Amino acid sequence: MHLDIVRSSALAIALAMSSWSGCVRAATPGGPIQIEADRAEIDQNQLLSTYTGKVRIIQGPTEFSGEKVLVTHEKDGQPRQIEVTGDPARFSQPATGDAPAMEAKASRMRYDATSGQMELLGNAWVRQGTDEVTSERLVYDRRNQRILASGASGDGGSGGRVRITIQPRSSSEGAP
Repeated sequence: MHLDIVRSSALAIALAMSSWSGCVRAATPGGPIQIEADRAEIDQNQLLSTYTGKVRIIQGPTEFSGEKVLVTHEKDGQPRQIEVTGDPARFSQPATGDAPAMEAKASRMRYDATSGQMELLGNAWVRQGTDEVTSERLVYDRRNQRILASGASGDGGSGGRVRITIQPRSSSEGAP
């Protein structure tokens, strides 16, 4: 096992953990990344790291979990894409300072380092504080600070609709 690929995997996961920028605060900067799984396979020839079986990736209070995590690397070892799958794949980060807690789950979460986009696919659900968004697909483009939510084409669990719940704010919280 080559340590550079393992470190790149950990870096890629840390980037994904902080990729939501604005929606998700950065994970503990420079803090250790812990990866737990039933199995880990690092394939240097294929530039692929695979973690399977009750995978948990933790950095500070930030956590990803799922049944399988794939990290695809560039030739220089830098991460290109991270994919977390599960029943469901989950992301969580507690509230800190003035930023509310955030939770997300979907059948699959994918972060593309090239485009800077985080995509939640299949029964996607995000809660930030008390506000929620549910759809079949959610995409957060961190470079352009844009979120796209779309329903299923056809008969999905949410009837093919995007559902957003925004709770009223107290006057001390200000307008959204």
